[in-house]
Amino acid sequence: MFALEFQEEISADQKENSQKPCATLPPWAENHYKLISWWDMEKFSAERFVDIGRRFGMLQIYLRHKEHDAFNVEHRELIEAQFKHIQKSCAGLGLKFSLKGVDRALSQKLDQIKICREAIELISDIETRFMDEMGSSLFLHIPQDREDWYLKPLEGWEQTVNRFPNIQTEIEEASKSFACDRYAASVFHSTQIAEFGAIEIGKLIEIEDVKLGWPSTIREMDRIIHRAKYPELTEAEKKYRDLIGQLLPEMQSMESGWRHKISHVANRLILMSSEFSPEVAEEIYVATRAFMRRLATEMP
Repeated sequence: MFALEFQEEISADQKENSQKPCATLPPWAENHYKLISWWDMEKFSAERFVDIGRRFGMLQIYLRHKEHDAFNVEHRELIEAQFKHIQKSCAGLGLKFSLKGVDRALSQKLDQIKICREAIELISDIETRFMDEMGSSLFLHIPQDREDWYLKPLEGWEQTVNRFPNIQTEIEEASKSFACDRYAASVFHSTQIAEFGAIEIGKLIEIEDVKLGWPSTIREMDRIIHRAKYPELTEAEKKYRDLIGQLLPEMQSMESGWRHKISHVANRLILMSSEFSPEVAEEIYVATRAFMRRLATEMP
């Protein structure tokens, strides 16, 4: 029965492996300086880890029924087929020591086995090494209600990214940081996005300031709407006065919401604290998204 199941798995493995390349590095080894997609992590933890454990378990169950039997060609072929699959998975997970154990078994130790009980001991030793090596790495969990924050960081930002592609990385990091409970980081990236939007407004109304940013832009917008007389305005200020009048209350509301949390230093938005509740971080993120969507759709 087990031999038949193994043969069926071997055929399925060969077909699957012929259709996709084998990963040689785990996702975090290929991307040292960015957050890794939870989908990649899930495939790592669920598909490979569980599959390796299942194969070890099935090999042991199969051989325990024959532990006193002589180790023959059929036993060896079944173990080799499963070890080769485990070998590829260990390489994909970056488990160097487990991989060496499997390599050594395939190249040397299987030749030395006389009875099936010795094969069981060999498999158990490699499995223990695999578990120890897995235990040496730290893996974090993202709850299901934050899944889209990580897997779909640009959702709701499509118009903004199409209009301002340079801020895509900031958007992704703001969303993924929130998913990982890094609220200060999420707020930081949100402020960078808002800063970019303010600079774009400043360029539109032709603000002459070498340190163009949120403070200088919102100050000039307030002057255009509330303090300057219409004849005193420049042609650009006159042209976009209505748009500025619509955007100013939204920006003032955002600024009021982050008062005592974000300050203006050298005409830039600077975090005053590293402590942000998830509610505050989410409010800042959502407000920034709405603000940037409006710029993307309403600015000429």
